[in-house]
Amino acid sequence: MISTFRQTAVALAAGASLMLAAAQAQAVVVTTNLGAGTVIPFNIDGLYFNVVTGASGPAGASVPGWDFNPFFQNTTTPPAAWNFFSSAFSDVNRGMVGFVTTASNLTPGSSIGLASTFVTGLSSAGSAVVGINYYGFRFTNESTSAINYGYAMFSLSAVPPVLGSLRLLGYAYEDTGLSLTVTPIPEPSTALMMLGGLLAAGALRKRLVARDTATA
Repeated sequence: MISTFRQTAVALAAGASLMLAAAQAQAVVVTTNLGAGTVIPFNIDGLYFNVVTGASGPAGASVPGWDFNPFFQNTTTPPAAWNFFSSAFSDVNRGMVGFVTTASNLTPGSSIGLASTFVTGLSSAGSAVVGINYYGFRFTNESTSAINYGYAMFSLSAVPPVLGSLRLLGYAYEDTGLSLTVTPIPEPSTALMMLGGLLAAGALRKRLVARDTATA
């Protein structure tokens, strides 16, 4: 199941309080949850992903505007190497958060933005561990022509990786050009509960303000 959840500070609490007026300038984060995850093929092609359109495929030519490409090297001679490809040929802004030739495994709370360092071309998945791994990226949003920042959440069941051990669980990106903070990709049901709770809180706040105004 694929679920895309758009978290907009303004939309979540529109009109709830004058205190939220400053939210007009806050980030708009688009989050896609891939449910049980998409298995990354155990080969040198891997999969190419476009986070804006949600398209994916085994070749860059089949996924116009692709943004990141996890793949494997040395799959016939273990241990296999998990890598990312970030060609600047079709997008000069494309790159993975990292240093020199290594993509950084980020922790929740990490910030991705203008101050981050990016690796273009081939990069290894640094410090990959069994469990959840986060890797950040930069790309040009084909819908707005703006540079956007995002991250992907992977599940890895074996180190070194083996056939079927790597799954992409989801990804998120900020679509206005601002930086964003790495957080776990929420399950679709959790995201809807969060949205419902915030909208309910906003509605209650509006009623309280209206009542106080009427009795003033």
